Amino acid sequence: MNSKRLLLACGAALVLILAAAANAANSPLPFSILSARTIYIDNQSGFAELSNVAYLELSRWGRFEPAESAAKADLSIVLTGSSYVRVLAANETPTFDAKKVGLRPAELPEAAPVGYTRVTLQEVKSGKTLWSGLVKTDGPRVKGRLLDGFREAYEQTDKIRYKR
Repeated sequence: MNSKRLLLACGAALVLILAAAANAANSPLPFSILSARTIYIDNQSGFAELSNVAYLELSRWGRFEPAESAAKADLSIVLTGSSYVRVLAANETPTFDAKKVGLRPAELPEAAPVGYTRVTLQEVKSGKTLWSGLVKTDGPRVKGRLLDGFREAYEQTDKIRYKR
């Protein structure tokens, strides 16, 4: 009798865990993203053309207004390639340390494999990564659309919100 109750309790717990996991998998982005209005494009890929492509795609989509700086934005799209590039201020001199050549700053998303660009959506205030995806690129040339994965995740989240 006790083993039947234990088996029934374990089965019920398993069903609840699987239902919660399925619900989490169906919501790729947090619902708080739906209230965001501005977005900043942080191009760390080393190809200025990718910033232009991202800006044009955001403008065509019309969902977010591009911001001039991360401080003025709700969200940030970080574009990273297989190498790390950063802009230096006019008064800052570049430094080179042979021991640190392969190190990336911890706040940057993981590097993309060669031939790809990683598109990472981050919340500006917390720095939390909300979504990340890989896009096939050939240097500055995009094979397809740069922000399609993000747009699809956003639209899926929006549909889920209206189903509830």
